[in-house]
Amino acid sequence: MDFDLNQYIPSTQEAHAITSHMPVALSAIGVVGVLAALLIRTQRDALRWAVVGLYVVLAATAYVSVRTGENARLAISGSVAPAIWEKIDHHEDFAKRVWIFGLGTAVVMAASIAAKGGLRTSMSGVTIVASLATAVWVGLTGHEGGTLVYHHGIGIPPDQVVEWRINPPAKGSAAAAAPKQELQATGRPLIPIYPIDPAAAAQVSWKHDVVPILDEACKECHMDGKIEAKLLMTTVQGLLIGGEKYGPSIIPGKPDESTAIKYVRGELLPQMPKDEFPLTKEQVHTLRLWISAGAIDDSAAQGDLAPLKP
Repeated sequence: MDFDLNQYIPSTQEAHAITSHMPVALSAIGVVGVLAALLIRTQRDALRWAVVGLYVVLAATAYVSVRTGENARLAISGSVAPAIWEKIDHHEDFAKRVWIFGLGTAVVMAASIAAKGGLRTSMSGVTIVASLATAVWVGLTGHEGGTLVYHHGIGIPPDQVVEWRINPPAKGSAAAAAPKQELQATGRPLIPIYPIDPAAAAQVSWKHDVVPILDEACKECHMDGKIEAKLLMTTVQGLLIGGEKYGPSIIPGKPDESTAIKYVRGELLPQMPKDEFPLTKEQVHTLRLWISAGAIDDSAAQGDLAPLKP
């Protein structure tokens, strides 16, 4: 039987989960250890030195956790909303200070060992406060991390994600159905897609629904005067003609075969819009609905409307 070492190597998310739980456990044990070390008197202060060592280990594992967290961050899907990125940044800022709390508590405990008389008693009190502060800080950091994972789906393997709670769709909308989860060539999740409701698709307007999306995401690179890859995205005709690489950007009636959808989802790389926040899953769904209904251009007079043909 072939031995596959890769199955025993944790992913970046798993490595971060393993290392991030260590400071949480050690901070809780540390509070108990500090109280025990101060209450149990021994001539050689062996228990106090053990607590010093515990907090040094806590500081070390906290530092490693930050490093694994940085790697895990690189594996996060580009479909994460800006507001969630802010939460990730805040969590990272908190995590970067955990090792300082741990090392500070170790130093204070070591100082209490060296102190004599009343100063020793004072330093012991400071050590208790330091251990509690460390536990609270680690707890807040862990709570933020848990919220990102269990509430927003950050770091959950794509094959286990049923629905990411990022920009949740309105209840009862077509986008509220279970998404189809796939992966980019890089291994990151594609922006999920949803079942097409023909009735909902018929209500999507090029002028009122599609143009605002393209105007926000695409006009900087694919507008009159700046047409990268020879692709104009400010008109339906420009989308039908397409660019120099793949030809037509949309195929009326076939949204998931349209290169425009493949690019914004991340199926084709680089994901568009390039070097910017990706479209939300609701925006992608709107584009798919419009293409599915025939990519009708309703910017003309009402009597001239007709499904477009490539």
